[in-house]
Amino acid sequence: MMKLYGFSLIMENLNFWIVISFCYPMLFGANNIINGILVNRGFRNPFVLTFYKSITNVLFVPLLFILGEVSFPSYWLLVLYFIVALFDLGYLVPYYVALKHIDTSIVTALFALGRVVILVLSYVFLDERLSFVQYLGFMIIILSSIFLSITSYKNITLNKAFYLMVLSSFMHSLFLVLEKYVINKDGNWVNMVFYPSVFSMIIPFVLFFSVKQRREIGFNFALFKGNIKLFIMMEIFSFIALCTITFVLPYISVEAKAAISSTTPIFVLIIGVILGKCFNVKILENITKKEVIKKVAMFLLIGVGTYLVVM
Repeated sequence: MMKLYGFSLIMENLNFWIVISFCYPMLFGANNIINGILVNRGFRNPFVLTFYKSITNVLFVPLLFILGEVSFPSYWLLVLYFIVALFDLGYLVPYYVALKHIDTSIVTALFALGRVVILVLSYVFLDERLSFVQYLGFMIIILSSIFLSITSYKNITLNKAFYLMVLSSFMHSLFLVLEKYVINKDGNWVNMVFYPSVFSMIIPFVLFFSVKQRREIGFNFALFKGNIKLFIMMEIFSFIALCTITFVLPYISVEAKAAISSTTPIFVLIIGVILGKCFNVKILENITKKEVIKKVAMFLLIGVGTYLVVM
């Protein structure tokens, strides 16, 4: 009885929505591992990978009608949902290219570079304020991510992935802030999953206007078919993660969501080590002792920064 009472006291003191939202980085970490595997298996064109990822998502959209009610928003909100979908797709292109140049966990950690954008935009458009300690937490997250991407310490050199992720994280940050703004205006979390998902399935068909991309999509169809199970598994993780974080979004700040997302590389590294060491799965992850120690140290700092932001 004493143990149960103690546990209940802990739960009462924790922010329930913050705890639930940590399902997101865990699931998204698994999603990122699969992204890295697909890039390693021959999906070298980021537009093609984005296209096949988007059309696979159509399998899960109907489940939303079971989870809640999809309502028809105003035309202005529909336009914003379309823009949300554009940012959600756009950040994937430089992200997929970055996966070719550096480990999956480090690429994932570099999303922290966009946190400065989130701070500015959420202050201007969402009227969200942070304390000094929370700003300190964000600085720890950002500096740790930069340290992860340094390839030479004698003559400070940043990996090419760093610059790609500056662009990717910038677009992802715009997505996060706009997502929070729209859900505050609409008030229906199911809509936030449904409409961007639908638009995300339609927008990639613009690629068919390009002869080169159309040929690439056709050329990679056999590769897509051979890896269909991975695509479905990736979208299962993505769909559950998206539903989880969107459901709790009205109860947490956009900065809290961004900070929680910063723990994703920790899960990527853990999953990567398990798959590489125990199951001999070929992944885009350097799991030598020296690199793992460096990553763990930086990821722990990211964890400290996350704690300072969300607690």
